[in-house]
Amino acid sequence: MAKKLNNMGYATYIAGLDESSYGSQVQGTAYRINCDYPNIRSAASLSSSRVRLGVKGEIIYVIAIENGFLKLSDGTYLKQGYADKV
Repeated sequence: MAKKLNNMGYATYIAGLDESSYGSQVQGTAYRINCDYPNIRSAASLSSSRVRLGVKGEIIYVIAIENGFLKLSDGTYLKQGYADKV
């Protein structure tokens, strides 16, 4: 199923892992997405391309805030207000 979703342009991830599962790879402040399927974008702009869709309840790690967007640890962006600090 993951391969099929990836081929359709969606990213897949494993839910239910706690922070300790990531080890030292995790950087930034933990936030939880608070809305259904927000666009995760390639740059801090509404006109930038969508990289993937977020999932309500998903934990993301924010390393900066730029132009009203949360910059995620993987270099992508989520509009500020679509996630709350954990």
